[in-house]
Amino acid sequence: MKLSLLLPGMDDQFLWFNNLYDVTGKTVLVVGESSDELAKFIEENFQAKVYFIVHDEDALFRSRLKLGANKNISVRLMEFSNTDFKNDFFDAVYAQASVTVKERRKIAKEFFRITKPGGVLCVGEMCNLKKEVPQVITDVWNRSTLSPLFVDELVPFYESVHWKHKESKDLSETLDVFYIQFEKKAARNLPNVPEGEKKLHKKFIHKISHEANVFLRHGGYKNIGFSAMLFEKETK
Repeated sequence: MKLSLLLPGMDDQFLWFNNLYDVTGKTVLVVGESSDELAKFIEENFQAKVYFIVHDEDALFRSRLKLGANKNISVRLMEFSNTDFKNDFFDAVYAQASVTVKERRKIAKEFFRITKPGGVLCVGEMCNLKKEVPQVITDVWNRSTLSPLFVDELVPFYESVHWKHKESKDLSETLDVFYIQFEKKAARNLPNVPEGEKKLHKKFIHKISHEANVFLRHGGYKNIGFSAMLFEKETK
């Protein structure tokens, strides 16, 4: 399978997930900005019914541009903590680097509500590798509006909202590649973005570029990690 995701966790999170759970023919929710390529990949290669949600209009605009004429993926603007989906609707919910926010508890509960009994949640989260991190790392999270947990707190957190833990994988090693590739792609592509779209792209690029600078040049790699986790909604 050929993927080229530019997200923390890179292709590794989905490839790991795919070895543990078969999405073929399933109803799948893909969550979060920059996951449009993955939504398309799942729909085209696994004959799955794919829904894709983002939480702001700028991300929706960018995603629809990328997906183009693909009408088989339902792209919607929704708050992750308060979706319009029915109870027990999805076989699988997939979130990669999109729910490391203060509303995490509400989001985890909402994902639980809309997942079928026996269904799964695959989630990848930015995390702190130490309980106490330097101020420069705290500043990164504040500027990015992210709210990472200490790595050892992630699984217990999801278990506290009734998800059953199945597997975890440390994907912190993907962050170095992600930030390097992001900087190169941003420098290469931004000059070619149409003037009408540059404002949308600049806001997103500046946010990630600050993270990249701290991670690559100011010791961020010692404190910032990424963890992929697989949970199941147990049948009653």
